[in-house]
Amino acid sequence: MPVAVRPFCPEEAGLLAAIRLDALADSPDAFAERLDMALAKGGEDFSQALAEGAVWGVFQENACVGMAGFDRHVGANVAHKATIWGVYLQPRTRGSGAAEALFRALIGHARRIGVEALHLGVGDFNQPARRFYERMGFAPYGFERRALKIGDRYVDEIQMVLFLGPD
Repeated sequence: MPVAVRPFCPEEAGLLAAIRLDALADSPDAFAERLDMALAKGGEDFSQALAEGAVWGVFQENACVGMAGFDRHVGANVAHKATIWGVYLQPRTRGSGAAEALFRALIGHARRIGVEALHLGVGDFNQPARRFYERMGFAPYGFERRALKIGDRYVDEIQMVLFLGPD
């Protein structure tokens, strides 16, 4: 099934909110925010990110089935780097090529705007995601102990990078 990948438009805040709540419900160990907290405050405020085109959606048959954030670092000495955050695809789309389409679009965008190093973090428990990121060219470079605290337990995170150039 073909997918389209593009930045969310500011007027698509409702679509983003819905997929983000799906993500928090489906994969609570993968995100900094908790579902109950997001619901209690009426969702997260992505207005700035939407205005900047920094949150990308994956669309299949006119439905939003996934998302990822793209954050270029600010400051003259770090503007060559960006971070991908908040990656989520609905379970029914996993293995369909949607994740690859999303990452190819994000990597292409990074190249177009002159990003040389693309970073992300993945929970050390999430081997399928880590293998996918490695297939996309990302390599581990660090390990953050206790990156997330969920109740009384911690989630460690593997830091990964894809160098886009110049060498």
